[in-house]
Formats: sequence, structure tokens, C-alpha cells
Amino acid sequence: MKPEKPSRNQLMGVWFWMLTTMLFIIGFFVQDTSAAGPLLVYTVNYPLKYFAERIGGEHVRVEFPAPSDNEIGFQGGSVLNEIR
Repeated sequence: MKPEKPSRNQLMGVWFWMLTTMLFIIGFFVQDTSAAGPLLVYTVNYPLKYFAERIGGEHVRVEFPAPSDNEIGFQGGSVLNEIR
């Protein structure tokens, strides 16, 4: 004896509930990033900080974690002293 084929309405109902369940579950994992505020960007040198600020505008907050009392581009000639 052959098993009965499911009707078209039954298949449509199964697909409907599977799709609804998947969308419901995915909805819990999607976050609204616009409410989180600006994107935090860390840079390793000043030129990257400058470009990130210009490109991102108000949508980013750029951090350049360098000491304010230290001139990053100037090494005090230590490399030249080591070569001599």
C-alpha cells in the first residue's frame, strides 16, 4: 500500500509555518545599530585618524590612543645615535 501524498494546501501550510518561525527567530538576533550611536574607531597613527574623521563624519568616533605629552613623529634621534 502506497502512502498518501500530502495535498498542496498541507505543503503550503508547512512552508508558511517554517518561514514564519525562521523569521521570528532571526528577528531576535538582529540589532538596530542606528540606536547604538556612532561607531567607535581606533587608529594607530594620526593620518589614519584624520582620514577616518573625514570619511565617517558624524557617524564615527575616532580614538587615537597616543600620549598627549609625546611627539609621536619625533624619536629624539635615537635611531641615528644607534647607527653611529
